[in-house]
Amino acid sequence: MGITVMIVVFLVTLTPLNDWLTFPLITSETPQNADIIIVLGSGLARDGSLNKNGKERVIQASWFLQSGFAHTLLMSGGLVKKTLFYESEQMANYAVELGMPFESVTIEKMSTSTEENARYAKIIMQENGWQSALLVTSRFHSRRACGVFRKHTIAVSCVAADPSLVPRISPVDRLNEFRSIIREYGATVYYWIQGYI
Repeated sequence: MGITVMIVVFLVTLTPLNDWLTFPLITSETPQNADIIIVLGSGLARDGSLNKNGKERVIQASWFLQSGFAHTLLMSGGLVKKTLFYESEQMANYAVELGMPFESVTIEKMSTSTEENARYAKIIMQENGWQSALLVTSRFHSRRACGVFRKHTIAVSCVAADPSLVPRISPVDRLNEFRSIIREYGATVYYWIQGYI
């Protein structure tokens, strides 16, 4: 058991294994102008701050907003029980820290899964008369997220956030990324069985 763990740690931290495993999970399209930019939550650190996945998503989405792809950011993510913070509120705060206008940020704080992200985002879009969205999430999450939103008949162009925006250099970062990737494979199978994608 110990040798197996050491081999996995070596492969994850010192080889491009994470990139190889991520490749089949990626959907990243040419960004299109849209009514809104939807940013999906990715959990929070124990102190309630955004994790690296969350930061890269907000940075990427903020760049799209500044570049004129849309005029509104919709932050989607509910309460993280271990922290008592809402993902969407923390993402909104970070976007404002990055210089995004407060009035350009809308939050959706009911969802606790990718399927719920899509369900509640669709309701908000219908209430505001928004027809199209630019969907921003992490590379490893992009294929499943895009599939879920399209299953909900939401007109989205799907863009994977650039991981170089928040580099993962340390072995701990690489191991955390590996854990997220493996979890995503399981979540993809589960969503397929449930008919969510």
